[in-house]
Amino acid sequence: MKRWRVDDVSGRWGPTALAALLLGCILSLSVLAREVGGRLFSLAGFGVFAALLSVGALQYRDPRTVLALIRERSHPLIVGPLLVLWAVFTLHALRAPSLQTALHTAAYIAFSGAAMLVVPVVVSRRAAFSVIAAVGAGLMAIGLPSVVVGDIAINGVTVTNTIGVTQTFFGVDLRPPASIFTGRNYLRMVCVFGVVCSAGLLEDGGWRQPWLWVALALNLFGVVATQGRSPLLALLAVTLLLLAYEIGGRRALAGATILGSLAAVVGFGVALGHLPGPTEVLQTRLGTRVDDWTAGYHAFLERPILGWGILDGHAAAEAHFLPEDFTGVHSSYVRPFVLGGIVAGLSYLALLGGALWNAFKTVDTGPLHVTAFALVVMVFVFSVFDGATVLGANITSVLWAVAVGYSQPA
Repeated sequence: MKRWRVDDVSGRWGPTALAALLLGCILSLSVLAREVGGRLFSLAGFGVFAALLSVGALQYRDPRTVLALIRERSHPLIVGPLLVLWAVFTLHALRAPSLQTALHTAAYIAFSGAAMLVVPVVVSRRAAFSVIAAVGAGLMAIGLPSVVVGDIAINGVTVTNTIGVTQTFFGVDLRPPASIFTGRNYLRMVCVFGVVCSAGLLEDGGWRQPWLWVALALNLFGVVATQGRSPLLALLAVTLLLLAYEIGGRRALAGATILGSLAAVVGFGVALGHLPGPTEVLQTRLGTRVDDWTAGYHAFLERPILGWGILDGHAAAEAHFLPEDFTGVHSSYVRPFVLGGIVAGLSYLALLGGALWNAFKTVDTGPLHVTAFALVVMVFVFSVFDGATVLGANITSVLWAVAVGYSQPA
């Protein structure tokens, strides 16, 4: 059989498989999922993903060597912490067996493994970033009419959504779109990834492809129109780091990344009141986020070694939440400590740190490697305010996991 190369699979099966995986995760969070059931879409997307890659493997390489190829290209800084995380959550599933726990644990392992270890092997960076840019642009294009006319329904079923405060520009009311999602956060996440991916592709010689300019415009409009501060902060951080890289090369990029990371850690500590500084000012700006983080911190202290597990972590943190309507810890720097204790928490930080280090080492290779570095940086920024992790079937989790996966050297 012909050797199974990344370029071969990317050109035939890989991008379609990745698109199916993303589409399944997206539809599971859509307004349509209210009628059908979100998990069915996730499972269907994963099934199509696995089926397409199986066909590709059978055509291009002896299937028995596929695992060897994945093992060869998976970096220890990613695989090691990931295996520890899988082991912790599997242990929780064995200690308190139930169908729900088993399904959640299986989803954590299957989706994170596919996105981090399989996709980067069978889909080239160019193909993967093209899929992400196109998906974000497509979702924003679907939601674009609702910005002006509001929610759109067909036969009484809502197909595009608007959520948030209407803004008036030049006498025209503009509504924050959610596209087909039930919430704006998901559209924001896909669009901000789409911005970086389309910009990276344009920088890598794609400026003659009109669709990339359209994708960049639609994704950027999606980031702005959804009125999210986190995506704008992530784009600002990426822009400043890449500006430092353009001016002073890798050394300047390293310095700017270290300074930015230290500033974030100090700000986090000040907001929680563990470090001296303008705590009250930060807590006012962050709203209930500090209460969310504090609740997670106290839940972690109750079970510091292995945590509460996937299903019990939310309730454990909620018990320490003083305001009403607890919606989650809202920080993926805190949540792994709640779910899996210090073992999972430190492993998760090691996983993200390894991804940043890998991406940094290869940043001089070309624009697409710079793009991979930018995506990892965005994961770091979003992790402060978003409780998603790189584990699970949520579209946010899958995009983050793909970013971590492409930090590995090709």
